[in-house]
Amino acid sequence: FRYPPDPTQNYIKRLVGLPGDRVAVKDDQLIINGAPVPMVLASRFDDGCYQGMRLSDETLGEHKHQTLSCLTPGSLAAEPLPGCNRNIGRSYQCGELNDPALGDSGDFAEIVVPEGHYLMIGDNRDNSADGRVWGFVPDANIIGKASRIWFNWDVQRTGGPQWSRIGRAIE
Repeated sequence: FRYPPDPTQNYIKRLVGLPGDRVAVKDDQLIINGAPVPMVLASRFDDGCYQGMRLSDETLGEHKHQTLSCLTPGSLAAEPLPGCNRNIGRSYQCGELNDPALGDSGDFAEIVVPEGHYLMIGDNRDNSADGRVWGFVPDANIIGKASRIWFNWDVQRTGGPQWSRIGRAIE
């Protein structure tokens, strides 16, 4: 889809809300039309820049995919970790708190997707500039369905392209 704040950019995020759907995020779990989307903790994720994140399998309709999250009321941003190969000046450390009264920083109160619009949310529930930040995608901005990874190179990371991801199918 064309990114609503700057339609000259194409974006890919997961479509989670159709027109008329009621969507919320509670403790990093999607809730669509009152039903929690199945999500199972698979493991903890560490890549040098993210530390201690929850890596979960989420099943949305017939599709299973992975999400990153951390149940915490505060920011995950921290001083760069020694193993972080990103040039962003910070890392993300998950230090979960077991106090449900504090809530989760990724929580998103229920909203209704308006007619002619869609809600797109990223797989990183705590660090993703997505529809929770910039709103809905109008129907006119929809380009199509992503089916393959054409190229994968995070210019903020050292080491060049991630060759193993290029050409992989997107479910």
